[in-house]
Amino acid sequence: MSNLAIAVPTMNPTLLKGCLWKAWGSAFTAIDTFVWLNGIQTEVNELLLGEENMFCGDFWVGGSEKNIGVTPALHQLYEMANQADLAENDFLLFLHDDTLIFEKDWDVKVLDWLSERPEAVLFGFGGAKGLGDPDLYQKPYQLQQLARRDFISNMKNADLHGRRVTVPTRVATLDLFSVGARMSFLRDLKGWSWWPHVHHGLDNAICLEAKRRGGEVWMLPIACDHLGGQTSTKVNFQSTFGEAEGKIHSDGHVTLYEGYRDILPVMEA
Repeated sequence: MSNLAIAVPTMNPTLLKGCLWKAWGSAFTAIDTFVWLNGIQTEVNELLLGEENMFCGDFWVGGSEKNIGVTPALHQLYEMANQADLAENDFLLFLHDDTLIFEKDWDVKVLDWLSERPEAVLFGFGGAKGLGDPDLYQKPYQLQQLARRDFISNMKNADLHGRRVTVPTRVATLDLFSVGARMSFLRDLKGWSWWPHVHHGLDNAICLEAKRRGGEVWMLPIACDHLGGQTSTKVNFQSTFGEAEGKIHSDGHVTLYEGYRDILPVMEA
């Protein structure tokens, strides 16, 4: 039997508290939780105060004085989960701190759906059935050729992002606001250290790694909301990471284009 834990990197204590309290308060069981404070400090006790804290299981916190970037922060969360000895079949759900889960008993529903899908190595609450133009490698490269196709979710504003789907559905890729991974798969990848960019593209990349290894990727229709743009838009990428965000984004597309020629494009029926 699998268990489920959540992992949240954050640069905003207020968003973090909202994310955790919604996740804990909507769950049926106590949820083990890992947090990475990415260049910020906060009083951990503040996160655990409130009637919702009865739903929190074990709680681990790590952090860095400086913003180390999204990918390294996710990798640190993976390392924390590894040290906590999560089982091979357990799932670690990485959430953006501006994600709010409304679905009652969402944790039980997720684990029930996954128990029926033993080949699933990744899941999330929003994803696209296609990734990349059908004729991707038959014409000169352009960044937009790697766009997601047919985005589906059960998010609050699902129709603004794509279309609403209320049954579990195979997808080609997930949106990074919620990516759950089987620990055995993460350990096979050695966490997130393989992705060379501090941000952008890693959600597509890990889904392509799943396909490369014969694993399935699923959108699970949990009612939620992703506020979007609450953190990354406030970061000066040039001064923090030495490159503009647009350059990091476009470099990630090139890495996908060149590194996954054996898989792209992907379209799930």
